[in-house]
Amino acid sequence: MLNTFKRFLCPHGLTLALYSALTAVSLDKLVRHFATAIPESWDYAIYYWNLWWVKYALFTLHRDPMFTNYVLYPNTINLSLHTHNLALGLLTLPLQYILDLKLIFNGMLVGSFIATGYFTFLFLRRHVQSDWLATLGGALFAFTPMAISRASSGHLHLLQTWLIPLQLILWENLIAPDHLGRRLLKAAGLGLIV
Repeated sequence: MLNTFKRFLCPHGLTLALYSALTAVSLDKLVRHFATAIPESWDYAIYYWNLWWVKYALFTLHRDPMFTNYVLYPNTINLSLHTHNLALGLLTLPLQYILDLKLIFNGMLVGSFIATGYFTFLFLRRHVQSDWLATLGGALFAFTPMAISRASSGHLHLLQTWLIPLQLILWENLIAPDHLGRRLLKAAGLGLIV
């Protein structure tokens, strides 16, 4: 049992530690001021507002968060034609009751790099013989110049690339021969993130 745990922990723990270190280096200013600052750009405000708006619309105004007159008052606009990401707002709802929105926003920025690298590592590990190559592939996919640039602008909706390798893993699991009940559960999980 202990040997199995060590075999699991070694590549996964080291990989997560590497991706965490690369994230800290890539987003050094954000990581240093994690609890007190948000990215320095004009764009961050709309993504920050998006997270706040979902909670406010649902629990204070009791209305559909996909429509608002808070942006171009008195006109009501449809946020599906906007960079609004309802899924991220819903995902952060429980956290918004216990943490400051700055922590949640920054956590999503930092976490997206680590999750993208790790899920890519898990996907590649199925297809290459070397954990080192899978780790390298995860780092190359997660830490592209475009992703780092988008993080410095606070573009949350463009940083959710962790969904790509996760979807690939779920697709592979779905088409693998398995019990019908498990395949239906995998299909439901895939449907939730697609």
